[in-house]
Amino acid sequence: MTYAPTFRGGPGERQQFVMNLNIRRLAEQLGDEYVLVLKMHPSVVRGVGIPFDLQEFAFNMSNEDINDVLINTDILITDYSSVVFDFSIMEKPVLFYAYDLEGYLGERNFYYNYEEFVPGPIVRTNEEVIGAIKANDFDLEKVRVFKERFFDDLDGNSAERIVKELIK
Repeated sequence: MTYAPTFRGGPGERQQFVMNLNIRRLAEQLGDEYVLVLKMHPSVVRGVGIPFDLQEFAFNMSNEDINDVLINTDILITDYSSVVFDFSIMEKPVLFYAYDLEGYLGERNFYYNYEEFVPGPIVRTNEEVIGAIKANDFDLEKVRVFKERFFDDLDGNSAERIVKELIK
């Protein structure tokens, strides 16, 4: 599973990003079946520390390309990040850890109603993150519908269309 949150606040606040996901609690509850990859937003410059005794469970891959991380992800945990669009192409489970939804809405807002828009469960606490993953109750049909709503021409012929457009 991969945790890929977006940044919070302005440039100064981004450097002080505090991760609200309890890595230790996830390791205790999910460590027999999962590893956790952390992929922080590029605007977050402060590194994420992983306690020494959890370094076989959690891996900070914030410096890696997001596509390399996503291709190896079975469950994405995100919040308001646009990474959900890229991940939806693979039609895999997405969990939305929106612990600060009201505050984030007040700061940024959205083009769509968040609770109706996201193609996965919305959780607000670490225990709800763990419970949702353990329950494995993800509606992949919602993810498929989301993907089809925002992507045209997912037919495997993209390279051919690009070449034809460039040669014209």
